[in-house]
This record gives sequence, C-alpha cells and structure tokens, in this order.
Amino acid sequence: MSASAWVDTPAIVVDEDRLLRNIARMQEHASKNHVNLRPHAKTHKSIDIAKMILDAGAVGLTVSKPLEARKFIEAGFRDVTLAYPVVVEDKLDLTIRCAQQHDATLNLTVESFVGVQVAASSAAKNNHVLNVLIHVDVGHVAWHRSIQFTSAMVKLRPGNYIFQDRTPVRTGVSSVQNVSLTVVATVVSSNAHYFIIDAGSKVLSTDMYCSEHGSFGSDCYGLVFREQDFDQVTTEPTAFEWALPSGVRTVCFQIKKLSEEHGWVAHAPTLGPSASPQVGDRVTVLVNHSCPVVNLANRLSVKTKDGALSKHIELISRGCCQ
Repeated sequence: MSASAWVDTPAIVVDEDRLLRNIARMQEHASKNHVNLRPHAKTHKSIDIAKMILDAGAVGLTVSKPLEARKFIEAGFRDVTLAYPVVVEDKLDLTIRCAQQHDATLNLTVESFVGVQVAASSAAKNNHVLNVLIHVDVGHVAWHRSIQFTSAMVKLRPGNYIFQDRTPVRTGVSSVQNVSLTVVATVVSSNAHYFIIDAGSKVLSTDMYCSEHGSFGSDCYGLVFREQDFDQVTTEPTAFEWALPSGVRTVCFQIKKLSEEHGWVAHAPTLGPSASPQVGDRVTVLVNHSCPVVNLANRLSVKTKDGALSKHIELISRGCCQ
C-alpha cells in the first residue's frame, strides 16, 4: 500500500491483491473440505465484493439484519441467509415479501420458541416456504483451526477474512501481510506529546484492543505506520522502534485518544517528536476491527499493487441496523 495521492483523507483503502488472495484462500479451504461457503456480507456491505466472493465459488451470502437482507436481495442476490433472531413479525413479513418479489431464496435462523412462532406465522400469512435453521452455539473457533471439525460441517459463514485487522493478527490466526483494509490519514497537527491525524472515532470506531499485560499496542485505537513502510510489515510490532525485513529501522506509533474527527497518536517516548511523521505527512492505520470501520464509511477506495486507483466501491448496507 504505497503512497496514494489519488485518495483524499481520511480514506478506507483496500489492497486489491490482498483482498482477492484472502477470498481465494478461504474458498480453497472450504472446497478442499467439501463445505459450502456462505460468507457474511456485514463486513464489506458491497455488491462488488459480494460478487467477487460468489464468483470464487461461494454458494450464497449471509446477512445480519432484515434490512441488510432486503438490500442484497434487491441488488440481485438470490440466495441469502439471515443470521439474526427475528422475533418481530412485521420485519419478517417485509423480508419475505422482498424475497418473493425478487424470486430469491431466504434462509432464516431461529434460536427461541418465539422465533419459531414468528417464522411459522409470517410464512403462513405470506404463503411462503421458508427455510429455517436452528441456531446452536458450539463455541467460537478461529477459522484456520476449524479443519478438524469440517467432517461434521456443511457450511462456513466467515466474514472478516476478506479484510482482516489487528484481532486475527494478534491472536495468531493471520499475518499483517494478509490485512487488506487500512485507513490512510494525514497528520494535521503536533504537540509535545502527540501528533494528530484526521481520522477520529467517526472513521476508526471506538473499538479498543486491550490486554491485561499492558504490552505495546494494547489499550489503543490502532497502530500507525509511515505510509511507505506498511507494505513491508510482516508481523505486528512489539515495540515503538523495530526493523523492517529489509533491515531498515522504523517506528510504529499508537493511537491513544480519539475525538470525533481526530486521532491522537503518541510520540515514541525514547525518540521524541522529531522521529514522528510531520504535519502534512500521510500515514497508514492498522485498525483494531475492520467491520465497524466499514460501517462508518460511504465507500471503499481500492488500489492495485503499485498504488494506483483501481476503483471506488460503494456500500449499499452501511447503517442497516434494523
């Protein structure tokens, strides 16, 4: 993700090569184990990426709210699973009618007797055959470890595998070089303790990565790199000052405070302000959690390996919380 003068900041930037590689890797994992892939759309919220996922071999989409289901059905997707306990009949009525209007298959998950009653009543009222799945909590399992369970599984419904973020990196599930989504920001101010970027809680969300050990990178809202350095990062730094694979020493910074419009990034304590990016410089933010970051945006800016603009991706279901 080299310097990208074509994008205004703050911007949500997706590395096209990494995105496609992540999509292909998960599809290969599913196909090899004879499991259907039905990924969550709540992560990317876009027609373009949903099509990439289906073109790679996924059998359908999973969504998280009734309104999101309707958005994707109206956009032309014909096999949608609503992984949400709908207990309000009016909501399900609207979604069933949308599926009927567009000749789409709607699959519903239930986890309570009330949910079963609502599904039965709405399906009967609308003269619709509704596929109903019973939700069973089998515990959270990182996807790369799930291969031992695939003989008893019929489908996978991952979501964040396409973008990734600090969470899978820190838990050992993935590498920084698989992270396809970052935030590009500009340094707009500086003082004795912080340099300040133009990405605040309205861009980064307030998700904080916390650790009981208080290690480097804990209790912060993301890690900041000089934009030209990020492509070379292979593992998350464990200290402010560290060496890139090329041997060049560089500095990583922590976002310690957020206002709505700004992020307050701490200077490296042993190096001081002179070692930090300066006002006007662009930086790359490795975010804590990509899903809420996408939900706060109107579009994603996709870039090629050489840093050129590939396209902008509009988001059709951001804010679909009903």
